[in-house]
Amino acid sequence: MALRNLSQSSLITLTRYYTDPLREQLLGYPTLAWAPAVLDAILDDLVALEDDPRAQAAAARAEATAADGRFDNLARTLYYLCKAYEALALAEGDTERAGRAIMLGRTLLPDGLHVVKWSYLEEAAEADRIEGRLNDDDRALMGGLQVFGTTLLALVAEWQAAARELGEADRRRTDIEADVAQNRLPQMNRVRGRWMDTIRAMRAAAALLAPSEVENLFRKLNEAEARADARVAARRAAGAAAADVDEVLPLDGADVRAGEDAAADAPAEAAPAEVAPAEAAPAEQPAAPVERPAEQPAAPIPGPLAGNANVNLPIFVPGDERG
Repeated sequence: MALRNLSQSSLITLTRYYTDPLREQLLGYPTLAWAPAVLDAILDDLVALEDDPRAQAAAARAEATAADGRFDNLARTLYYLCKAYEALALAEGDTERAGRAIMLGRTLLPDGLHVVKWSYLEEAAEADRIEGRLNDDDRALMGGLQVFGTTLLALVAEWQAAARELGEADRRRTDIEADVAQNRLPQMNRVRGRWMDTIRAMRAAAALLAPSEVENLFRKLNEAEARADARVAARRAAGAAAADVDEVLPLDGADVRAGEDAAADAPAEAAPAEVAPAEAAPAEQPAAPVERPAEQPAAPIPGPLAGNANVNLPIFVPGDERG
């Protein structure tokens, strides 16, 4: 099983489990009495990073997408209204008015409908560029054109507002994502690393306990790991892309991380021996005698443990600086 597959919420839940219901039990074991204090400190850091910045980024991205949709639809509306104004003027034989319609369309949309294919940044900048292209005659003309219960000038103002909203939302998104990459993600990785190191040390220290006690201490953790592993396996079997499975911020039960290092959390297994191609067996030769070095007596145990063959030497746990 892989500790790395556990979500951030699972880490917090499990840490609270060890620091509250099981605190007294851990303190009762000499080899595990250090764990609650270490987990308390880690829990504070986990909770401080509990807010999911991706939710904020997703909200900003949704706002930008909505603003982009309005910008594109209004651009198409303005483009075809100018074309309709030109066609109507030509149908009425008013070439001067048709020429003004053509010039207005070029002023509003110099690149035609290519504007809807621009990046968010370029579309947002168009709001200010429109201001520089329009003159008083253009505004007067658009203010006098009634369309769909409003004026063409009002539609242009709405188009500019959509562009500005798009720019603001996209800036919020990029700021959040930059903060995640530069600050939140490194902090998260450090805290998760400390948590996993602590759990591994607890498992190593618990090896001296009775199997039933070990099962009791780590039952909830093992169950959580198994569920997380199953989610990873199911998503990979369903063909999820690596980015969908290996989230940089595994903050909820559906987002799990199963990187290449996940195998480090599983028990090591002996690698199968390589099988060479079958060859004709050589004729048996008598085995040469093997010389074995004489056994050396075990080094005596120094200090107060001398003479005691059945002794449990102390193990190192985090925070123990005695070596």
